[in-house]
Amino acid sequence: MKAFLTATGCYNEQVLSVVPPFSPFKFRVTGAISIKAQPAVAGQNFTIDWGDGSTPVSTPGGTSIASPSYPAGTYDVQINAQGDNTYCDDFAIVSGQTSVTQVLDWGENPWSNMYLAFDGCTSLSDISTTSFI
Repeated sequence: MKAFLTATGCYNEQVLSVVPPFSPFKFRVTGAISIKAQPAVAGQNFTIDWGDGSTPVSTPGGTSIASPSYPAGTYDVQINAQGDNTYCDDFAIVSGQTSVTQVLDWGENPWSNMYLAFDGCTSLSDISTTSFI
């Protein structure tokens, strides 16, 4: 198998596909949350790092993906990771909205649906200065 790294992604001759480069979407929480998240490509997984020091989770997405029960503190959640086959492009907080305090980075991937993404997040005080694509 041959693979070539380019400025626009990684080309894999065996799979014959181009994986676009993307960086994680990051946000800060102070307690447990549940999210709705779907991949850009059905049947492919993306990564969620709940920011608690546990191993990041590879998931095909879902309508209510629960974080671990956090002890008191601040946690930086990351969705999408370098090396994922696809990325999450449909996202919303569905429970624990008051625990979300800050968007740290929107990532590089395009978003197809963020309708009501932060609805009810009354503690959200900063939505980042990174570009929203």
